[in-house]
Amino acid sequence: MILKNKDIITFENKENYEFYNLMSKFASFKKEPFYNNVKKINLILDKDCELRFIKAYVYEPDIYKLFKFENLDINKSLNIDIESPCKKSYFYNGNHYFIQGDNDFLSNGIRIILSNINDIQDFENMNEHQFNRFVEFCSKYGCIQYLNYIFIFAKHITYLLKNKNNELYNLISCFEQDDKLFIRDTAKILVLLYSIESRLYNLDKIYSLAMSDNFNMYEKKFLYWQLVARYFVDFSLEYYKTFANLKNLYSDIYKLAEERFGKLFNPIDRLQYKKNRILLLTTQFLSFKHAPTRRAIDYAINFMDYLGYEVMILNTSDAKMITGLPYYMSSEFYFERDYNELDTLKIDDKHSVKFLQLGVDHIDVNEKNYVIEIKKAVKSVCDFAPMYVLQVGASCIFADLLAKYIPVATIPCSFDAPIMYNGYPIIAREVEDRDIQILENAGISKNRIIESCITYKIPGTSNIKIDKKQSEFVIVIVSNRLESEFDLNTLKICEEFCNIDDSIVIKFFGTFVTKDNNNAYNKFLKLINENSKYPDRYFFEGYQNDILSAYTACDVYYNPKRHGGGSSVSQAMLMGLPVVCHKFGDGSYTLGRDRCFDSDEDIINEIKKLFEDKEYYESSKQYSLKKAEFLYDTKSMIIKLDKDIRKKISDKVLYDIEID
Repeated sequence: MILKNKDIITFENKENYEFYNLMSKFASFKKEPFYNNVKKINLILDKDCELRFIKAYVYEPDIYKLFKFENLDINKSLNIDIESPCKKSYFYNGNHYFIQGDNDFLSNGIRIILSNINDIQDFENMNEHQFNRFVEFCSKYGCIQYLNYIFIFAKHITYLLKNKNNELYNLISCFEQDDKLFIRDTAKILVLLYSIESRLYNLDKIYSLAMSDNFNMYEKKFLYWQLVARYFVDFSLEYYKTFANLKNLYSDIYKLAEERFGKLFNPIDRLQYKKNRILLLTTQFLSFKHAPTRRAIDYAINFMDYLGYEVMILNTSDAKMITGLPYYMSSEFYFERDYNELDTLKIDDKHSVKFLQLGVDHIDVNEKNYVIEIKKAVKSVCDFAPMYVLQVGASCIFADLLAKYIPVATIPCSFDAPIMYNGYPIIAREVEDRDIQILENAGISKNRIIESCITYKIPGTSNIKIDKKQSEFVIVIVSNRLESEFDLNTLKICEEFCNIDDSIVIKFFGTFVTKDNNNAYNKFLKLINENSKYPDRYFFEGYQNDILSAYTACDVYYNPKRHGGGSSVSQAMLMGLPVVCHKFGDGSYTLGRDRCFDSDEDIINEIKKLFEDKEYYESSKQYSLKKAEFLYDTKSMIIKLDKDIRKKISDKVLYDIEID
């Protein structure tokens, strides 16, 4: 934390001098005049008491960094941006301003208040001794007042915590044992610290905290979606346990939502449904390149083209996926505000749909505004009056509340059973005993399950054949989460591929989910350079806008052991690539479970056989082409999906409704 000449640091009591002395060991503080009373900040006002807004980054209640004083008129452009029980900040012209006065009139007693603002700090020279000093300090003093500092601190010493794993838990223990903190304050800090590193133990701890009464419904929902993301990417092998945890937390959130908002859905009861209309629900709607968004759009196009249905898309904005760790209630998350103003979405020159996005784009939701958004959505559903609703994705509170009055079928973007509460779960493959067991454990009976299929849409392509070196045998891996889906274990398997013959090379198509792609890419290179005997045989090609053409320069598609991969497997087969896949995750269902392998040794032997046996390679290629022909028969697939849904809801399992 480097303070400049005009910066002011204010301490309220002597204990904070210890905080200052400690922090000076972590960063460079430039000493400035000390003021014993925060009201001294009123010196910034002119003699005629002209209001002067103060732009500030605030680290905790008693230490302030002030800079760039600006004269601004009070006007209607001021909007409340962050709320807490007793504190507010204002957002004006792209900047945060922190001011509060009597009755919020902003005329007297102006003071700067605590807020959830981050600043980049220099912790590059921090060492283990300094970290231990911070742990000691946290143990000695009540620390909720330093929550913002702890957040910044945690983000910038992740490398130290990862090298000294026990230190993180020592720090956590300090907060757990600090009897000066309120229970809710402790819970907030523990969630933040546990989320520094994505470990199954840490996520399970966050789950336990989220299930407590220390967090409100909106905070629980925020934590739920972060757990969904991390469980999916890093711990899909723990499927049974993670599904149970997520279902329990989701049920907890649903019950809170039903108690608060359930009655708002009453107008939907006894509607005259129009049989040629379908409502598509999503929980996240980003760019057209975003896979779940693209899936919803493709369903809309298919329902219009092959069934002649009128389609509406409603994005509930529930899935608040943050852009980085650790978790914090003011975290930036993925959300496209431009969609808030749309009532019609133009997909392309031939396709447009009715559209509504709930404009709740922050975590500390103003419930009054949220109720207004729900009422608006309910009215839109009433006006549109669809014969059924298809929830694309999973875990949508709005969909489950809606399902009490209108048929709602939920199809996930993967081959897993969806996490839901009401309505009809769609399993997009042959239903297995484990699906029935998992859903029944979650309170969903077998007779509500719809066995159907996932539809695929052929991506755009220029149909260009890319030349490759005849001397190379190219194995391709495709992922947009390379930092988590390509690890040391996968590298070891690839090393065995390279051992087969000097002509074998490994190519990577895709990108990294980490916001700082350069940092993720450097870690990716470091993993290969430090652990591979053949670093010059690994090539990162980046994201491919024309993935089908890119596949023409490859020989085999390898799907690492991961939860996803279904779409890229189908696209590789469309281009006739033999696919080698573990018997796990979406990719295995796309390829066919009977073509997949349980052990790493079998995976390596399959690559060896494809490399050495030309006849076997050709037969594998023909299998891919034939299976792709089936997968990309979109018309047949969408007709089957619609028929399966209509047949199930006509059985009146939950609803007294007639659909031909």
